[in-house]
Amino acid sequence: MRNSHILLNVLLSWRLGIRSHALRALLVLGIMLMLMAFLAGAFSLRQPLVVAMDMGLSGLRFLGLMLVLFWMQEAFAKDIDRRTIAGALAYPAPRSVYVLGRFMG
Repeated sequence: MRNSHILLNVLLSWRLGIRSHALRALLVLGIMLMLMAFLAGAFSLRQPLVVAMDMGLSGLRFLGLMLVLFWMQEAFAKDIDRRTIAGALAYPAPRSVYVLGRFMG
């Protein structure tokens, strides 16, 4: 039963993240970071592929961190604004299930 509550929160937070405007902004930022990595490799005097790979991986790590921060902030903020967090926490499931499900989503 506990797994079904977690799965429900995972699916809800996934849908919320996909529908958000922050995802579109981060997608544009990711494309710009990949373009910058390509240009850094093209204009490098060292090995261009190594420089492009390093810049690209660093950009992806930064983008992943920003994606998690924006999604989690938006998920909790929307739940508080819509006052749905009280309803979600009123179910006969531990609060850790709610937080874990949102985080996994």
